[in-house]
This record gives sequence, structure tokens and C-alpha cells, in this order.
Amino acid sequence: MKENVHTGLLPLLLRLSDETPSVAQASREALVACAKFLKWKKLKHQAQEENTEGIQKCLMQQGRRRVERYLWQSLPYLRDSQSSLRCEAIKFIGLAVRHYWDQREEKLNEICSGE
Repeated sequence: MKENVHTGLLPLLLRLSDETPSVAQASREALVACAKFLKWKKLKHQAQEENTEGIQKCLMQQGRRRVERYLWQSLPYLRDSQSSLRCEAIKFIGLAVRHYWDQREEKLNEICSGE
């Protein structure tokens, strides 16, 4: 169950920027609930404050494999119809790449090529 919750974190983070206010609010509430479920106080606080940069940094602390999964998850958002979501995906990818670069250059190149 925890793995499913972890898988939902990035989409919720990106949807905080949704152009529909009710979707953004529901995403924030769901992100707070996920943080409570995972007993992750720092994430909970960042989500309550709607601090997207803080949430991104929390996600980067989850280890290389999870960061890699988040990178793969973020790619489809680059083609989203909402520019706000595309922009948030780019910001996340930039942070993830900086975090990930030194650790796995070959795998990062594969992700960047979208293969």
C-alpha cells in the first residue's frame, strides 16, 4: 500500500498547479493525507504550506530508485494541455536531474531520451 501512495505523490504535486482551483485544492488535501499515511512530517508541513519546492526536495530524499521513477512519471506532463502543469514538470525534472546526475549519468541519458 505504501508503494501505491508513493506512486501518487508526484501527480499530486504537479496537480497543485492545476488551473482548476478545486483540483489544486483536492490535490493539496490528498498530498497532506498521503504524508500523514506515510508518517512523513516534513512532507505534510510542506504540503499544508503549498510549498512546491519543499515538496520536491522531500521527494528527492527518497533514494535513487524512487527519484528515477518520479522522473519517468513526470515525462507525460511535459505534453499536458495546461501550461502550468508543463512548467511544474520542467521544474521538477530540473531538480531531479541535478540531484540524480552525478549518481547515474547513463540512466539519466536514457530517461532524457524518453526511451
